[in-house]
Amino acid sequence: GFRRGLPHRVPIPPGPVILDARLPGPVHAVRVTPEFSGTSARLLDAWVDLVPRDGLRLRAGQMQVPFHWQRDVSSARHHLPERSGAAEQLGTPEGRDVGITARVVGSGWRAEGGVFDGGGMGRRTEVTPGGLASVRAVRSLRGPIPSSESDLARTPGLAVALGMGGQVAWRSLVPAFSPDLPAAPEARVRAGTADLVVHRSGGSLVLEGFARRIDPRTSGAEARTFVGGTVALGAFVMPRRLEMVGRASGWEAPGGASVLRRTTRELGANVHLDGHQAKVQTGLREVTGGDLPTLQTLVVQLQVLF
Repeated sequence: GFRRGLPHRVPIPPGPVILDARLPGPVHAVRVTPEFSGTSARLLDAWVDLVPRDGLRLRAGQMQVPFHWQRDVSSARHHLPERSGAAEQLGTPEGRDVGITARVVGSGWRAEGGVFDGGGMGRRTEVTPGGLASVRAVRSLRGPIPSSESDLARTPGLAVALGMGGQVAWRSLVPAFSPDLPAAPEARVRAGTADLVVHRSGGSLVLEGFARRIDPRTSGAEARTFVGGTVALGAFVMPRRLEMVGRASGWEAPGGASVLRRTTRELGANVHLDGHQAKVQTGLREVTGGDLPTLQTLVVQLQVLF
């Protein structure tokens, strides 16, 4: 794919390579996901799943932290090539961390929780690891729980699911909102999310809201509360083939001498060649807010899973 930042075009490196094996027995699955960028590479996922009995899954390694819809669902199953701008305010950098989780699945519901290092993918060694705890639960209100943003199944009736998540980081590195501080302070971070996903007849709606409280441990640093949310819509104009999508998200953090704010608006179209296994995605994104200039990007992406 490629990304075009209007008016300049910047080539995108190849996407991640997912190496995924499903196995019989208690060791149910193994995944390793390297991502290459020119001559460098980094590891996105490296985890192993254990299924000691039906309805219970244990996972250990580097993985997506279970917390909110944007991270609970694979990016390969999202409406647009990139996750919501509001999602970047939640969890660890890029949503991944090293830890262990347990998932329990029942009839019409599932719950997952885990403990993590708290350093994120970058292993932020400048911060003494303080740990991170995260939980998420999803309940079907009607029909099956959607597993993607797009309603490829063209659900004849309503499928509605409600999700909620919570997260606490005992010691984390956060932006230095106070300009006189020499470095970003350590802080305790608490956050909560709620989301509602609706599918019907090829149309889909995703609503998500969050609140995040940052309490710095450094003297003189400002405490901040972030609030924000996302709304995304999708509809197939050609059944299971051509989908039009739109999304708006934003967050705000009042406090101190300034109000931090970001707003993201996106429009796109998806051509599903073989569901999510093979599709072409396009997305036009505009980001505004604060003292930053308006940023516009155009993304065209070919996704092939096999």
